[in-house]
Amino acid sequence: MYYDHQNPSSDVVIPQVNASCKPVKGMIFESVDHAYDFYCEYAKKAGFCVRKGDGSNRPYYKRRKRPTIQCGCRAQIFLKSDDGLRFEINDFVEGHNHELVDAKDMHFVRSNRKLTHVQQDIIYELSTLNLRPVKAFNIMRTKYGGFEEVGATKDDYEISKKNYLAFGDIISFDATFKTNKYNMVFVPFTAIDNHYRNVTVGAALLSFESIESYSWLLKVFLDFFGIAPKVVVTDQDPAMKQAISFVLTNSRHRLCMWHIMKKLADKVGATLCNNEDFKCKICDIV
Repeated sequence: MYYDHQNPSSDVVIPQVNASCKPVKGMIFESVDHAYDFYCEYAKKAGFCVRKGDGSNRPYYKRRKRPTIQCGCRAQIFLKSDDGLRFEINDFVEGHNHELVDAKDMHFVRSNRKLTHVQQDIIYELSTLNLRPVKAFNIMRTKYGGFEEVGATKDDYEISKKNYLAFGDIISFDATFKTNKYNMVFVPFTAIDNHYRNVTVGAALLSFESIESYSWLLKVFLDFFGIAPKVVVTDQDPAMKQAISFVLTNSRHRLCMWHIMKKLADKVGATLCNNEDFKCKICDIV
């Protein structure tokens, strides 16, 4: 990126991208969606988020006239159409009034937080092979050439609230994920929807895996949603067990089937663990 040196007092930030990627006044598109996709690709390279304006029942289509809620940025393209079949860029406002996002972080931007149906199916299929989300995303990173090419699921607090109210009778939370930079514990709260898919209803970062930390986290979780889950599923963590008994007094605490079966081979040996009759009986017991 660079600042507009022709008007240095304005602090206008101009994205520094290849000229072939930039919108140009007079460019023609077959549809509004094609124009929007082109602008999204430009935004991804430039380092900013895109929103689509409402152009229905109007003689031409354009981005929102009103500034964005976040910072009042006016960067946008305007489209016009005389016949409704071809859409032309009528104007292009290139300058931004804010810092742009680095290319390596663009997959976290709101407009890029999405997984294609193919990517979602891959994650689901990997989960059936007992591969956790971290491993699944690492496999997809290798397949697609980097995390920035994978994307992420779109989620926010309001969607999380709706998912919890609909599917939050049973939740699990797991503290086996650690970040490398800060050595903090990442704790996602997960429910299962009506399609037997994982639904994230919350997440937190903790500095310590202690009873006090887990108790604080569960109190915040309970205050936010207002309703305790009927069943809580965790791994065999003594600190979690104590925190759940202190905070979620009316919830049943159960251990995760996946963790139990993962440790089975260490407890009984590989030969017995691979016996189909034994596995059926142990699954019935668990």
